[in-house]
Amino acid sequence: MLPNKYSFFLKTLCLLLVGSLLASCFWTHKKNLENLKRCKFIIKQIFLKTEQGGGLIPKITLIPIVSIENPNEEDVEIYKFQLKSSLLTKKEGEISLGNIINEENRIVPKFSNLEIPLIIRSENNNGFEADLMSVVFALMSASLRGEKAEVKIQGTISIHSPIGSIEYPISETQTIDLLKK
Repeated sequence: MLPNKYSFFLKTLCLLLVGSLLASCFWTHKKNLENLKRCKFIIKQIFLKTEQGGGLIPKITLIPIVSIENPNEEDVEIYKFQLKSSLLTKKEGEISLGNIINEENRIVPKFSNLEIPLIIRSENNNGFEADLMSVVFALMSASLRGEKAEVKIQGTISIHSPIGSIEYPISETQTIDLLKK
């Protein structure tokens, strides 16, 4: 057994090391989130996937292909997330898009672009949601006019750290460019 003086010293040293490790991890993730906010997001394509549900109307899943442009001098990590989202429009107000899901972490290298598929699932378990056609029409109309879409997102992202997965709350409004063809 170590004398009390050495035991206290070792405990204090361990506590300082663990504290500095945690502070470093949180600082790194905070910096990544700040860099992520400077990235530019463009919806390149939207695919519709249908699955036969319990009723006559199939369940519809939207799969947008989003291009992420990283203007930062560092790589940016796109975390795994599940976010509730809604489209903000002038005419209809807030239209629910459903849950936007990214199923895996990805890295966007500095000064480059990366296209990732996301999944948008309706919050309605029966599949078809009446607002879905309004959303598609509003996005297509805005794209043809060369406008941007304003999307409100809320939920959590999963950040991996040495102490395990940390759920980080998000609540923001993001402007997204729409590709005009």
